[in-house]
Amino acid sequence: MPGLFIEVVRNETAEVGIEKLFTESIYKEFIKSKSVNIVKKDNSEIILHTTIKNYSVAPIFFNPSGFPIQYRVNVDIHSVLRSKTGDLLWDSELLHDANEYFVPENVLDIKRDEWRAVKHLSDNIAEEIYDMLLESFE
Repeated sequence: MPGLFIEVVRNETAEVGIEKLFTESIYKEFIKSKSVNIVKKDNSEIILHTTIKNYSVAPIFFNPSGFPIQYRVNVDIHSVLRSKTGDLLWDSELLHDANEYFVPENVLDIKRDEWRAVKHLSDNIAEEIYDMLLESFE
């Protein structure tokens, strides 16, 4: 595979900061494979563009008093691979993944647990992008 540049993931949602998790996960997935040559943009022949299209968190289980005890995080991602000249080489279509987490005993930790669930999602989606992209080049 020619030299690849991975752009910072674009976030089209209201959830600030999740693009950092997804950018890091995608970058790490490609680095650990060692079958892809990650290069600076100036030296790249192909560029991976990824966008977070949708992000939502919703309660899915409630205790007898009606308080949420488990949430589901949903995310939709779109990735494309383009040549340096802008030609479309690969399109992931819309990738969807979800992960659940329980409300911690200390309610102040709820955002921390949400972010752990998002980190798990970002790792899963990064692996899926990597696998799909490499399959398209075989």
